[in-house]
Amino acid sequence: YQRRVHGKVHFLKDSSKIPTFLPYILRYLMMLSAFIRGFRWDDHLSLLQKIDTKCDEHIAQGKGVLSNCHLLIMQYNALPNIQIKEKIDSMLVKAIGSLFIRDPKTYSEPALSFLTQALSKPSRDLHLHSLLVIRDYLKDEEERISTAAQFQKETHDIRNITQQDLGISNHIIEKVLPSVIECVGSNLDRLRECSMEVIDISVRNGIISPIPCIEPIISSLGDRLNLKKAESLLMFLEDKHPAFLQSKIASGIAKSYMSLYTSFNIGFNEAFGYWPISPYNSIHQPLYAILQKTKKLRCFYITELVRFMLSKCPPLPSNHSTPTEIMEKCQSPKYRLIFLIFIVESFASLRYIKEDEVLHLLETIDNQINLKGEIIRLQFKDINDEYTDGSYGSRIELVINAMAIISLLSLKSFLKSEYGLTENKLNKYKNGTMKLVVDCHPKHQSCQQHFEPIRTLIENVCSDSGPGFLSKPTMDLIYRTLKDVLQSDACEIFVSSKEDHLEEEHNEDSEHRKPKPTRGRKSKKQNHSDSEEDEESEEKTENRKPAKKVKKPLPKKTKRRRRVNEDEDDEGSENSSEYHPGQ
Repeated sequence: YQRRVHGKVHFLKDSSKIPTFLPYILRYLMMLSAFIRGFRWDDHLSLLQKIDTKCDEHIAQGKGVLSNCHLLIMQYNALPNIQIKEKIDSMLVKAIGSLFIRDPKTYSEPALSFLTQALSKPSRDLHLHSLLVIRDYLKDEEERISTAAQFQKETHDIRNITQQDLGISNHIIEKVLPSVIECVGSNLDRLRECSMEVIDISVRNGIISPIPCIEPIISSLGDRLNLKKAESLLMFLEDKHPAFLQSKIASGIAKSYMSLYTSFNIGFNEAFGYWPISPYNSIHQPLYAILQKTKKLRCFYITELVRFMLSKCPPLPSNHSTPTEIMEKCQSPKYRLIFLIFIVESFASLRYIKEDEVLHLLETIDNQINLKGEIIRLQFKDINDEYTDGSYGSRIELVINAMAIISLLSLKSFLKSEYGLTENKLNKYKNGTMKLVVDCHPKHQSCQQHFEPIRTLIENVCSDSGPGFLSKPTMDLIYRTLKDVLQSDACEIFVSSKEDHLEEEHNEDSEHRKPKPTRGRKSKKQNHSDSEEDEESEEKTENRKPAKKVKKPLPKKTKRRRRVNEDEDDEGSENSSEYHPGQ
């Protein structure tokens, strides 16, 4: 290649000839990246001396082959023709990546500038080649570390192993991590898989902090391609970093909702909180199964997610590498309203083992309704009474909060019907008087049929567009629905409290009817019965024969000692205080 193309034509100096030789350039860069990684360049000088070629001086001059290859790559990178440059960018990334993997200390900074520029561009092909370079480098580092550990275990000497500084890996990954996390939500399968491999290796080997990686890991639970890898990583995090995992649960689940649109570009009617193939298996079941082992963690999961519904909204995708139609879809109010149904369906399709898990969820819903339900209803009533046409920005937040209350109360009614629970049992759980916690026995009702009215209501709310959005009839419909569900829930609570009060009165009456022990003098009947019992006991004692007393013989040694010491005891009190062996 150097003789036929680079030596004679000199197309790097004459850019007009580059389009003619573009296939040669791409082929050469591809072969160059492969030979840099596969050839033993440490011994290249001795090997080149055995090869009869005219290119040996040009290839091996200066600092050697790797340095000359780096200079050639930089010349290609400085080409002025933008169209040609875009076509060879991916091969340039592979070539500079091969240099970086071969000698990280020398070529880490040039490779980092190439990788960051490639990941900042919208080309998914560049993203994939950049992630492949990073993944291969991390795999080589992982293999080197395991080899060094094995060698140290066998020989207790690691002086002969070429080691690289882990700070290089840390520095590289921290710079490219935001772009890697964005690639987890890509709609290209190969790109999502490669980005998860980079996160997996980085987190397990402790190269970076796991905190920024928890959200994309949880969001991958809705991706069949990365489901097993995400589940394995969550188990690792729960074992090694449980506090970090708890802090990102709610935001990670919100991220999983966003990934349904960015990764799969689904419609609003297809965003379910469960797998459509098996409706009773929640998308977040692997995460809940890990936290379900301890009561503290599963209660934290339930409480945090219910509070999140009434306090925050799901995140929006960044403008970087996100198609325009997906951005417009995620910025619509319907995106935020469907998120509430997504969380509720995820709760409804979890596999609960004990009744106290469901009861804790019902208690958390009641607490949030008691805190915010009536306040939201009054605020909604005030705004609805003073309705004026115009911007809906001031009304959309209140509508979302009202729909959150409606969704939570619908979830409460579904769980009570699904697991056969009553308000009476819920009150006993709240008061701490429930004596026995039994296993759950679900009826396997359809989540889709139960929550279909709420989806229909959201469709009616979001059917209008433009200045007529959230019109007066729509606001009246939402207010009537909110008022009805709050009243029905309050009636159930009132009836259950009345039943509890009647049950307590019945228990008190039954306690009063029990015979109590008499105080003071006994009655004649009791005295007569007691005297008869005393006479019978006396007759029994009289009829009994007296037991013979059996004298146990003393041991011979003690008898001899007493006979010897009889005279000593009669002598007087002078020797009485002294110790005698026979006493």
